[in-house]
Amino acid sequence: MAYFNGPKPRNGKSFAVWTDSLIQCYDGFTQMNNGAWPDEATTYVATGSAARNGDPQLEGTGSSEAHYMNFDGTGDYFLFEDYTNSNPATCVAWVNTSSGNTQSICSHVSGGPVNMSFEIRSGKMYYRYYDGQWREIGGGGTTVNNGVWHQLVWARSGTDHKFYVDGSLDQDLTMNSSMSGRINSIGCKWGAAELMLGKIAHFAMYNVQLSAHQVSVMFKGQRRRFGV
Repeated sequence: MAYFNGPKPRNGKSFAVWTDSLIQCYDGFTQMNNGAWPDEATTYVATGSAARNGDPQLEGTGSSEAHYMNFDGTGDYFLFEDYTNSNPATCVAWVNTSSGNTQSICSHVSGGPVNMSFEIRSGKMYYRYYDGQWREIGGGGTTVNNGVWHQLVWARSGTDHKFYVDGSLDQDLTMNSSMSGRINSIGCKWGAAELMLGKIAHFAMYNVQLSAHQVSVMFKGQRRRFGV
């Protein structure tokens, strides 16, 4: 995979991403015009009225903080093109929240099959999935709802699922089944429930399980944007 320390936000702080196997990457440092959220991977671009529910805001245009999407927890979420989240796969998001509510970072709003959700619950990272019955893994490790920016990474291959926080392995867990499934939303789960209350920046999906080295390099290349 290729490492890219490329387009910079207007504040000039670095932006880092592994470009190979990148499915989609939404990042606020460019723009949001007329309901369009730009996809840095130029694959899944959400446009028009379907792109946003409620009014999540593009914020953070000052010199001390990266641009980000701000969700108010009362109806805000962001839709992109419905597609199958493969196995292996990696979900990456920078998140800043102080809410104790269950919050979905990524899932599917409706339709079927709806079978996975990347979540924060009781301040911890979780992955919820359906393989004939609802199951979940997570709940250990670092508290991430403390009102500061954290890089959160869900990286799975087969039944192996690794959770990273701020560039370091936080939980190494085994799922009951090897999962893939359809996703199309940021900031909520099915039925527009478990809404995000807080900030999300640099949301990215890969069709590989990123390695510990790749996660660490990406974190180091991005952390200055978030003051960590």
